[in-house]
Amino acid sequence: MLNDVLNRLRSKVKDVDVEDALEMAQALQRQRESKRNTLYVVPDAEAPGPNRMRDGSTNQTVTEQVMVVMAQRLRPRGEDDDLEALKRAVHAALLGFTPDGYKEPLSYAGGNLINLDDGAVWYGLRYETETRLESTS
Repeated sequence: MLNDVLNRLRSKVKDVDVEDALEMAQALQRQRESKRNTLYVVPDAEAPGPNRMRDGSTNQTVTEQVMVVMAQRLRPRGEDDDLEALKRAVHAALLGFTPDGYKEPLSYAGGNLINLDDGAVWYGLRYETETRLESTS
């Protein structure tokens, strides 16, 4: 799912860099400021439903979440609110999008502040979809 979300954002959201979790970790570690707004696509959580099988095999619905972290340079007071515009662009790109191998489209699952430092705000948007985990004994 992560690559599908990365590719979708790269094709639909203009004027931003779109990177993966490794790039985000490196940016946070170095406290690197980008001259451009950046979206980082990172795995967030999985929640399995009950196993419907009793014979040792598996048939479960799994809710998977991906987080899109928006890293935006802080602007002087009074300038346009780019964070809200970026949030709308991410929603437009992902809501209703179905990653390959999944039966349900992504839906919005909430957001929260990740980090606030001298030069940037980092805000995460969660999206989720369901998949099925199946195996036979």
